[in-house]
Amino acid sequence: MYSNAILAALHQSSNQTTLPLRPITFQHGTVLAEGSSPIEDVIFPEAGLISLVVRLASGEKIEAGMVGRDGVIGAAAAFGTKAHICSAFAQIRGHGWLMRAADLRRIVRQNPELDTLLISGEQHLTAQAQQMSACGARHHLGPRICSWLLRASDIVGAGEVEITQEHMSEMLGVQRASVSVLAAQMQEDGLIHYRRGRVSIVDRAGLRQRACECYGALQGKRDLLFAVDSPVLEADGTDHSAPHRHNSPVARGGFSLGT
Repeated sequence: MYSNAILAALHQSSNQTTLPLRPITFQHGTVLAEGSSPIEDVIFPEAGLISLVVRLASGEKIEAGMVGRDGVIGAAAAFGTKAHICSAFAQIRGHGWLMRAADLRRIVRQNPELDTLLISGEQHLTAQAQQMSACGARHHLGPRICSWLLRASDIVGAGEVEITQEHMSEMLGVQRASVSVLAAQMQEDGLIHYRRGRVSIVDRAGLRQRACECYGALQGKRDLLFAVDSPVLEADGTDHSAPHRHNSPVARGGFSLGT
């Protein structure tokens, strides 16, 4: 079974023995989509983290959303969207699957119940962009870093995140020096351990307590859209959550958003 939740549901609902997929691997910095470029392929990550970013004229990239094993890039092509809105690049190395946008459109036409699942995925990306816009405008950097690390940890399914302070500051749209000072304080307080571009979450409960409201808000929005329980990861990265419950109309339609 596929590790990407949406791809697994797609496979289950389409009743196809095999899906028209091609494997893809990506390293940090791999550009997977450019804003305004045609959507030719849809990407289903199975490991790693892909950042959706807005590029500014100065060359800066500001993160507008994260996509991992429970998401998809380019799903709007199923409903006639022709081009990517944001650019997408690999923040954390990983792998997944590619499907031609034309094949996705064909599968959705043959299985209209998939509309709900894919629309929910697109709504989740919109919710991220909206929440991050409010977060950047009103919340202090320390709580924002805590929320970012928790979200990244959830997406990769581990208590260790491959990220440099430079790249984190770029995604948050702040100075690297500010991130360095706060990360050092978080390490001194026993919340994280940072070494050679890797951040290990040592005290997840403590990090959660310091995170801004946006982490919990996005968890709630995801659960509302997909009607599943969010994973609970301990500091060692082990997923201790119970199996996801599937109560949404999507699940009752014959497939679920489980991992």
